Amino acid sequence: MNRLSISISLLILTGCGTVNSITLNPSPTALNPSAITWNGDHRDTEGFWCSIITYGLGPSFSAGDGQTLSGFEDFFDPGSGPFPCVVHSDDVYRGVVAFDLSQFDNIVSADLKFSVDSSVTGAPPTFVGQNPPACNATTLGMASSSDLRAFDNLVSLPPCGPSLDVGVSDQVRQWLGSPPAHPNFGFVIAGPKLSLPDDLPDDNNTNVTWYGNFQLTVLYDPSQNPRAPQ
Repeated sequence: MNRLSISISLLILTGCGTVNSITLNPSPTALNPSAITWNGDHRDTEGFWCSIITYGLGPSFSAGDGQTLSGFEDFFDPGSGPFPCVVHSDDVYRGVVAFDLSQFDNIVSADLKFSVDSSVTGAPPTFVGQNPPACNATTLGMASSSDLRAFDNLVSLPPCGPSLDVGVSDQVRQWLGSPPAHPNFGFVIAGPKLSLPDDLPDDNNTNVTWYGNFQLTVLYDPSQNPRAPQ
């Protein structure tokens, strides 16, 4: 579990007074960096032998400490032998990261920064690491419930690089206030598939990226945020 860390610097902005800059790591009291997956599968069953098939049904990857992951894992077995079983499976990976913003009433701006740690591609069960890693996530959103399958206020992520920097001022402002305009279930990092397809794929294809080192930098006026560091 990550510990909350804070760095503060004072900035003098001409015509705007003094604002503070604070950098937050993901909160240990809110949602920590994690990942969710879900699986949709379809089998053309032929009796007992198909009922015991479990390979290819379920995610192969998980997020490490302080990471999220995003991408997909398709599995397809066209069936063979005297008892053919056609198996389709699709795992969609989606990550979430949240920050404790309870010390703020309003902000000047906010930026989310994170690193692109690694990625894999290939056909299950053979996966190949990529160097440099590819960015499979395409979208940043706001989780609209605790199960993270629903999210809104989508924005496109910038081009891939060793790290990404996304302006999230509008999103953070929606999490502030009493009551807030939007419940704070965290940022969702998703893509390239944003939902399970209606028809599961007839292919074996995997593209997954791990992201880490999440930091949220917030600029705020201390006179308007009495609970924040002054």
